Amino acid sequence: MSIIPTIDKKAASREAKAYLKQYHDWELMAHRIYIANSLDLVTQELEETHQRAIYECNERLKVIDTIKQDNVTSGLILFYRFLMGYQVERAVDELAALNNIHIKERELYRQQRQGLIRAYELIPQEQTRLVK
Repeated sequence: MSIIPTIDKKAASREAKAYLKQYHDWELMAHRIYIANSLDLVTQELEETHQRAIYECNERLKVIDTIKQDNVTSGLILFYRFLMGYQVERAVDELAALNNIHIKERELYRQQRQGLIRAYELIPQEQTRLVK
């Protein structure tokens, strides 16, 4: 009898949160190098770092877009909560105002948990390489 491995949902959720929250760091790095580029202060190493930062930001956006295709509410919640950095109340307000999705905080947490488990499955593995 074979045992099918299962994921620890709490650990998967934490890892997905950390992955999505890194968006801010990569975005900031891309902006700083862009400004340095406009001042002609960029070396080849910085240009490679800039490409890596853009790649990392786009990967996180792709994860969110894929989740939106499966479940729009979960994708939007992850976008507002982790990429935009909104608190729960503001995320609920944004969902209601911009997307006409009216949910309670409890439902938001449930949808967020589902989205984080799905995001964990979509996180690129270590074998993924950046190719120019």
